[in-house]
Amino acid sequence: MGRYSKLDSGTRLQAILAGSGRDRPPARTTRSVRRLPRLTEAEVAELVALRQAGEQIDILAERFGVGRNTVLAHLKRRGVPGQRWRGRTLNAEQLDEVGRPSRWRAQVRCGAMSVDPETKTRLCEAARKVLANAYAERSGFRVGAAVQGRSVHVGVNVENASYGASLCAERAALAAAVADGDLDLSALAIAFSDGGDPSSRLPCGICLQWLAELAPSIEVIICGQDGSYQLEDLLPHPFRLPRPSR
Repeated sequence: MGRYSKLDSGTRLQAILAGSGRDRPPARTTRSVRRLPRLTEAEVAELVALRQAGEQIDILAERFGVGRNTVLAHLKRRGVPGQRWRGRTLNAEQLDEVGRPSRWRAQVRCGAMSVDPETKTRLCEAARKVLANAYAERSGFRVGAAVQGRSVHVGVNVENASYGASLCAERAALAAAVADGDLDLSALAIAFSDGGDPSSRLPCGICLQWLAELAPSIEVIICGQDGSYQLEDLLPHPFRLPRPSR
């Protein structure tokens, strides 16, 4: 048994303190106020300007030698919004109100089309032609896609009761091209049955990742909209793995 185990707690504490040469318990240390890593006013101003120009948070953190959360905290103190604002996601109009980074606006802007008009017309006709075959029993949102390679490959969206197992039309068309051994893909056209705003019908993130893997220089056409999109604008930083040596 310990030296002081038979004593009550108060007496035991006094005995321990006496044996250590102390007459009272050590004072508790006051928790210090958390401060941000020091950046000069010039550095903070440069950080804010770069973020407003659309620079990514991770790149800013590496540039200034601080953590990602530190960058976000400095931006928050100076009222620089990101894509989320006060805990909620904003729509396009609200983002413009609070100040969306200018480079991000440019990334989703439809630009001049390099595909010739005849190719666009042919692809959009093929995409619209297969719309009726889309399996969209739950949402009723039918999508058709046509991709230009050595020939035109088409696909439609296929929904599933297990929603995660659903397939987008863009990936269906790409899978058809792969099955045909055709990866010389130059353009992808997408058509919709709901008559909504074409600018809000861009491919989802998974489809963009497929495009980055299979056709990184492809041009994306939304039927019913003038111009086209470059994949590098829609997905500037895709996930990539080095190809294994054979």
